[in-house]
Amino acid sequence: MALSIARRTKATLHLSMVHKPLEATYAEIQLFDDTLDRQILAQEEAYLKNISKRLLDVADVPIQLHHQNATCRASCTRRQWPPRPVWSS
Repeated sequence: MALSIARRTKATLHLSMVHKPLEATYAEIQLFDDTLDRQILAQEEAYLKNISKRLLDVADVPIQLHHQNATCRASCTRRQWPPRPVWSS
C-alpha cells in the first residue's frame, strides 16, 4: 500500500528498522556479545537493502533507508500515560 501511494504521489518511500541491541540478563549480571550484535546489525542492514532492491525492481520510486538503534531505559518498562517515545530518529 505504501509503495502504491509513493508511486502515485511521486513521494519518497521510507523503510525503517529499529535495531534492539542484543542483551541478556542473568543473575543480575548484564551480558553483551558485541560480535553477535554486530552480525545481527549487518543482517538487518542486508535485509533492508534487499527489500529496497526488490521494491526498485517493480517501481521507480525514491527509497530512503533508516536503521536506528533503540535502547530501552528502565523507565520504559513501567506503564506510562501518555506513552513517551523510547527512541527518536
